[in-house]
Order: sequence, then structure tokens, then C-alpha cells
Amino acid sequence: LPPAPPLDKLALRLPVQLPTKFDDRRIIAGRVESGHLGAGDEIVIMPAGKIAKVKSVEGWPQTPLSTRQGAGRSIGITLDRELFLERGDIIGHVKAAPRDTRRLRARIFWLHDAPLTAGGAVVVRLGTMESRAIVVAIDKAVDPGALESVTAATIARNHVGEIDISLAKPVAADAYADNARTGRLVIEVNGRIACGGLVLSVDAGQRAV
Repeated sequence: LPPAPPLDKLALRLPVQLPTKFDDRRIIAGRVESGHLGAGDEIVIMPAGKIAKVKSVEGWPQTPLSTRQGAGRSIGITLDRELFLERGDIIGHVKAAPRDTRRLRARIFWLHDAPLTAGGAVVVRLGTMESRAIVVAIDKAVDPGALESVTAATIARNHVGEIDISLAKPVAADAYADNARTGRLVIEVNGRIACGGLVLSVDAGQRAV
């Protein structure tokens, strides 16, 4: 198998952890999950699609940072204009932005005692984003004993399956094959982690049903 490309070689992905005020500056804090970022870069904030330029890249204790910052670095940035951002937004470069969507297809490993059923209400966490969601469909459930796909209306505990998820709000995401850092999710049921999974596809522009 070909080795995975280094994270620095992938498109920029900076999930917003905390927009804050500091010394009259509006600083957007987060960790660079892939790619790299520097002052003067033109960026887009997804899923809203707002465009700005990076005015400065801030670090601690050294600030501002004069060199480009790559994957794994926790930084803050200031922008050349006032924009509203919130936790869960993802920053990318304009020509290589993540997709905005309210529909995801994922392969999950179900851990909850109660089986997952189509129509079930869940909470999806993807990076720093959290959204209520509905399981629209269940497909390709795998029987771990037989190791084969079966037709099933539910996914039982310790079973694997593919599901379509309709989110309550637009989010930014990548397919796991494109970017493992922004293509993984977890699902909560009643405040408890119920599964982990990989994003198989992102239906850009799709709305909830």
C-alpha cells in the first residue's frame, strides 16, 4: 500500500476551537490539522464561505510568528476584517476548501447497547463541530461472525455498517480518503459516545430531509 502523504502536504484544515478577544485583537484559536498557514494567506471559513486574509499568526510566548505554521501546531490568527466565526467552523485556503453540507455518509462501528435504527436522533461530533442529526438510512451492515454484508434495518452492538446522516445545520467536512484529520466522527446517544466512524462521502449543498 502506498504510504499516507505527510499532513503538511495536504490542504489546509484549521478547525476553530475558540474565537476570543485579547488586547483589543480578535484572535481565532485552533490547531492546524493539515497543510500550513502564514500571514497574508487568503482563507475561507466554512461552512459559511466567508473569505478573508490572515493578518497575523499568533503564538505563545512568541507573538506574532514570522514563519509558516504546519500540521500539529496550535495557533491563533487575526484577520484583515471583522467576521463572525464560531467553534466548529473549518478554515481552509480558498482554492482547496472543505465542502459544506448537511448530509454525510459514514462507515461506523456501533458500541451502544441499544441498536441503531433508521430515523434515530443522534448527536454528531466532527472535530470541534457538534450538531444534532437524524439517521436517514442504514446500508451494508456487516455481520462480524460471518464477515459479510447483510440487509438489516438496524446496526447492533459491535457491528459495522454504513449510514446516511442528515444534520440539523450546515457543517464543513472531508471524506476520510481525502483527509483523515477532518474525515472522522463520533456519534453520541443520550450524552454517551455510541460509535466512531469514517466519513465516506460528503454531499455538498445537500439539505436536511
